[in-house]
Amino acid sequence: VTEETDNLRNAINALSDTVTSNKEKLTNKINDAKEIENNNYSIESWSRFEIALLEAIIVNKDSNATQEQVDKALKTLDDAINGLEAPSELETVIDKANKLDASKYTEKSWNALQNAIDAGNKVLENKDATQEEINAAVDAINNAIDKLEVKPVDPDKPAK
Repeated sequence: VTEETDNLRNAINALSDTVTSNKEKLTNKINDAKEIENNNYSIESWSRFEIALLEAIIVNKDSNATQEQVDKALKTLDDAINGLEAPSELETVIDKANKLDASKYTEKSWNALQNAIDAGNKVLENKDATQEEINAAVDAINNAIDKLEVKPVDPDKPAK
């Protein structure tokens, strides 16, 4: 009986070690993922990454997580990290336009740009958008930027 008890204890300890080492891999992957900064990744790929990271953290903190859940969280997070991609041309031009200062431009030209940005965002949200629609949105935003009119300087007001 003592030998059987010792064998059972050894088997339990071996199983515990296996779960710990696999959670250790997940913990290490989570720590690596937390170091990744959103430096020009596409909105879609960054969103997938953030969701995978959050799910991995939840599984990692779950003391009742099965090995299957741990392995799945590790694979999903790894896939999301490897799936991080550069932003599309449309995302880049929208970001560029959003960084402009509205106070420097006439209301009419600024509103035209905002309309082009809004239309571009709708194209971004449309998963079925064609390349022609994407190109047209990029062109519309770039044209609106090119047509921005700087507000005239009022000689009676001192420059800021």
